[in-house]
Amino acid sequence: MNLVEREDLLGELENAFTRSLMSDGRTVLISGPPGTGKTALLRTAGAMVGTSDTSLLRATASRGEQNVAFGVLSQLFSGIELCGERTQLLHQLLEIGALSAEMSDAQESAPVPRQVLHGVLAMVRHLAGCSPVVIQIDDVNHADAASLCFLLYLARRLSSLRVLLILTESAEVSAGYAGFRAEIAKTADLLHLVTRTLSPAGVAELAGTRLGRQAAAAEDLFRRTGGNPLLLEALLHDGDGFRHAVISCVTRCGPVATSISRALAVVDEAVPADKLADLLDIPAAKATAALTTLTDAGLLHDGRFRHDEVRSAVIDGMQTDERKSLHVAVARLLDTTNASASNVARHLLEGESTAVPRAAAQLQEAAAQALRDNDLKLAIRFLQLALRAEPDDDNRTVIISALALAKWHVDPGSVHQYLPHLVESVRAGRIEGPDALSPIGYLLWHGRLDEARDALGTLGGDDELDALRWLLSCTYPEMTGDSPVPASIAFVAKHRKDTKALDRIEQVLDTVAQRDIASPVAASAVATLIYADRLDSAERWCDKLVRQAQEHRRPTMHAMFAAGQAMISVRRGDPVAARRRAHAALSLVPPKSWGVAVGVPLAAMIQATVALGRIEEAATYLAVPVPDSMFRTTYGLHYLCARGQYRLATGHAADALADFRRCGELMAAWQLDVPALVPWRIGIAQAHLVLGDHAAADSVLRAEVEPSRPEPASPRDRGVALRLLAVRATGRRRLDLLRESVRVLQGCGDRVDLAHTLAALSKAHQEEGDLREAQLLAHRAHRQVQLCGVEPELLGLPADLVPAEPARRRVAENPAPRTAPLDCLTDAEQRVALLVAEGHTNRKIATKLYLTVSTVEQHLTRIYRKLDVRSRRDLAAAIQAGAMTKAAAS
Repeated sequence: MNLVEREDLLGELENAFTRSLMSDGRTVLISGPPGTGKTALLRTAGAMVGTSDTSLLRATASRGEQNVAFGVLSQLFSGIELCGERTQLLHQLLEIGALSAEMSDAQESAPVPRQVLHGVLAMVRHLAGCSPVVIQIDDVNHADAASLCFLLYLARRLSSLRVLLILTESAEVSAGYAGFRAEIAKTADLLHLVTRTLSPAGVAELAGTRLGRQAAAAEDLFRRTGGNPLLLEALLHDGDGFRHAVISCVTRCGPVATSISRALAVVDEAVPADKLADLLDIPAAKATAALTTLTDAGLLHDGRFRHDEVRSAVIDGMQTDERKSLHVAVARLLDTTNASASNVARHLLEGESTAVPRAAAQLQEAAAQALRDNDLKLAIRFLQLALRAEPDDDNRTVIISALALAKWHVDPGSVHQYLPHLVESVRAGRIEGPDALSPIGYLLWHGRLDEARDALGTLGGDDELDALRWLLSCTYPEMTGDSPVPASIAFVAKHRKDTKALDRIEQVLDTVAQRDIASPVAASAVATLIYADRLDSAERWCDKLVRQAQEHRRPTMHAMFAAGQAMISVRRGDPVAARRRAHAALSLVPPKSWGVAVGVPLAAMIQATVALGRIEEAATYLAVPVPDSMFRTTYGLHYLCARGQYRLATGHAADALADFRRCGELMAAWQLDVPALVPWRIGIAQAHLVLGDHAAADSVLRAEVEPSRPEPASPRDRGVALRLLAVRATGRRRLDLLRESVRVLQGCGDRVDLAHTLAALSKAHQEEGDLREAQLLAHRAHRQVQLCGVEPELLGLPADLVPAEPARRRVAENPAPRTAPLDCLTDAEQRVALLVAEGHTNRKIATKLYLTVSTVEQHLTRIYRKLDVRSRRDLAAAIQAGAMTKAAAS
């Protein structure tokens, strides 16, 4: 060990040695906290005198040999050869002294015969007469009583001898050594040297750094070690040895300090000495002394471990049973004070015990705090232990409800074990009102629809519950009981412009968002907004609820609304975003835990991958098992529709037709045949066209585009239907149908279907002999698929219409000005884009539109992608150019 900041101590030792050469012997006692270099200083002194003609006698005392009489003296004289018969006489003296000590009845300090003490002293005098003598004893506080008796006898007679006696002592002081220590302190020539921890400058020097250049590294080393040389050496030379160095340092502080350190490691906060004394059942004075020793050793600072690495090492050095027992003892002590429930509960948890009064209540309160702190896993552990401690059935129901909800937020597949108790509690009225929605939600999630309907029927009715039932019918049509029409979807299908009704849905969403409930209600509400073609509102709510789920660390809620975002992206013709969001949803919650709701992310992923031409990837998601009960929900409709699209893409039109027909049959059985739900008629028409049944296809498609039908198709479905009708049309009729399809699809913002219609219109113009218009339309089609990430080859354009790569690059770099650059944006995106063009900041826009800054940023990201611009300046220029072009055209 390099000796840093020990120059003064070495100088004192050198002076003492020089005086002993002149027959002025003395005793040097080196003390100090463990690990501060006492032994290193002793060895350096030995090396310093070892170069001269000096007799060096060394010994190390140990706790294990304290009962071996004259054990230390035997070490000192081992291997020493004296003149004549002196060697044999010395051994005889030591044997007599040892035998005398063993035969003594005294327990602490066995008397040594005077003739033995005098005889051994004569041997030392003889050695000193031949050459100077240096006697070194490390850890003298562990020396046997007989050896201590001689050392004290010697120390009192050193003044006329060429003898230097150097002793080191550790922090542990036994009753026997205390007497020796008090007596030797009275000797006139005692030199007491104290080693201390290093300063930050000393740490920097020992670490070989310069404070001016690498101060941060030195400061970190000091924080971790407190300047303790033993710990510092372990960090510098062997990081893995740091734990062992900490344990060694703590052990050297003595048994009491070791117990204190373990208690502090378990409590993990500063504890007054009197409380530690009560905890460990030791005298307060000993607890105070131990805290001082640990602080002086650099292990503690302000009553706590100065670094968590040190605390962890102490924890690791404990036996499991000892650690648990200490946690329980700490919990009991804290329970008698004003400690927080979280603090008491944490120790009960670590001790795996409920052995304190009101354990269940304390654990429940701690779980509630953990939930407020967004630590779901800790809350679950608290509640599981609380369940063990609570005998009362009603309180157990409360705990089970909270536990199931917390586990649902982490993994909805893990609540099965609690469902029997929760469902029975709902039926018995122990859980009622909105609180019952969570158990019913678990049943719905896992496809146990009959049980969910029965449980919901026991709740009675009020305005809030009726509103929630109204929304549940959106995804669980059978939940309406005897009602012939699922109110939510049917209503929004017929009254899309009824803002009061749709505002009511958003109010329900707001209520659900403020409550910590595991219910499909929020997902149903978002789905209802999507079916009402309120995609901006639905997206805003999904974004808000995803952020809320991220903030509160609730992966299930995050996954639910990521799936909603994916559904929205599918409807907007953005397969790249749909695939990314569906992947996020399925990553946050594995498919096996999704229950019947797995149909949404799987459907979005299949539709997105098919649109992107990733057919093999789509097949892997179709291979994921789905529950049969999913097809009793609207989630099953989305899945059937997606599977039908996959089968069309892979040449299995008959199977696709069966999927689309099953969609229609289910919707008819539920009296839910509203076009806003899924485009099953479009799918049937596509299948008929592939199978060559053009008459059947035309019949379906004409009904889709009929404006006077009671429930008109959505703009997207109407646009696709117009394109499909154009397949068999010719001449002007064909061009008119495709142009109308382009107009409709531009309004709804579906880039993929718009690109396919533009491609179809391009081929139609080519067949009509208008090659220039055909090429312009082909460019526009390519432009659309490039913006949404679809491979242009999927458009199926003839080679003579496909833009060359350089041309495509020029189009990308210098896009032709659009007639109306905002046409492809949603209403919300248009408002944001115009304010950006006016020079407003995101924060100012958020204030003006009553949005969050994050929502504005998300809108802006989509605007950049749709308009293919990279900066606010480019966006302003695009809007200005579009406005000028539009004005010129008018």
